[in-house]
Amino acid sequence: METARFYGILVPCEEGYEFVHRTLHDFLAAQFWVETGEFAKVEKYEWNARTAYAACRMHDATEIIEAALASDDGLPAVAEILANSPSFEIPRISEAIIQYFSKPTQLLRHSDGLKLKRIEMAIPTAPTRVTGSLKSDFIRLGSPRFLNRLLERCCSPRKEVTDIIAGYCMLEIFVRGQKLEFLTYEKAIKAFSSDRFTFDIVGIGQVQLGFVNPNQPKRPILKF
Repeated sequence: METARFYGILVPCEEGYEFVHRTLHDFLAAQFWVETGEFAKVEKYEWNARTAYAACRMHDATEIIEAALASDDGLPAVAEILANSPSFEIPRISEAIIQYFSKPTQLLRHSDGLKLKRIEMAIPTAPTRVTGSLKSDFIRLGSPRFLNRLLERCCSPRKEVTDIIAGYCMLEIFVRGQKLEFLTYEKAIKAFSSDRFTFDIVGIGQVQLGFVNPNQPKRPILKF
């Protein structure tokens, strides 16, 4: 009664008390689900908040994230899981994310900024910009460590979809006021050849590779 009266967590109901916020209910239910071992016995998941919280309470959420990405309705659960930074095998989830966005409907736009330099014949110059967007931006919810590892994976081999995923990772790190890890930045420079390489994520913003250079502490102004 004291908790209900002074803290606003519980409210009276016909059977006693219930949580005001469904999130608390789902979290505690998920914790009980995992601690009793019942969650490990589930063969077919319902992709809701309770399943997401249960995955975060596991020692390894890799298989659950992979199953969610392979499901038609698992994306909300993936977003909730990533937002809570559980333990999972980053290389496996990086591959699963690339496979997910490699589906025909997931890469909405892509342009590599290729230009032709006329001398005696048309010779393509190396692109210095990629422009595009993904159908969902849930990867931006990932931890800095995950974003760095995913970006490294996208550097080799480069493809249309991995270039755009790399742009999302860099833009999110920049928006957070952070820098890339030194090794990640070295791999990105090797892959994209210039610190002026620009990632233009349609509808969100753009960022140059140099903006997340760990050797440059001063933050440039984000352009929208």
